[in-house]
Amino acid sequence: MEDSITKLSAVEKLTVRTRISGVLSRAHAPSPNVTASEMKTLQHLRKDKSRLVITEDKGNCTVIMDRKDYDEKVKELLGEESTYKFLKKDPTKKTERDMNGILLKMKREETIKPYKIFERTNRDSSFRRTKGTAQL
Repeated sequence: MEDSITKLSAVEKLTVRTRISGVLSRAHAPSPNVTASEMKTLQHLRKDKSRLVITEDKGNCTVIMDRKDYDEKVKELLGEESTYKFLKKDPTKKTERDMNGILLKMKREETIKPYKIFERTNRDSSFRRTKGTAQL
């Protein structure tokens, strides 16, 4: 879609933007799938530090777990040397530089459109946190 819009005239681009803006302005947020009392209960449970309230991405459900059990299971999984290994240095920045170097080379060789470079350029990548799932 974005690729096609760049080929339009200025008037056509403005028309598309106006129509999209109209559709978005008429859009409504989905109604909540929990009642007010359920929401209040969840907020109360989140304040309890001995429990962990996790919203699952794929299952679209909320899971309440004992924090101690959860932490033990995560440590057990991360401790498996056959699956994970400790890195002395985070490789993310080097990978980011390498990827951006490839994009720059493609730009020089004119094998990629300039606006595609902007979309694909990595900036300030870093590993933020690890999140387990309720299926631990």
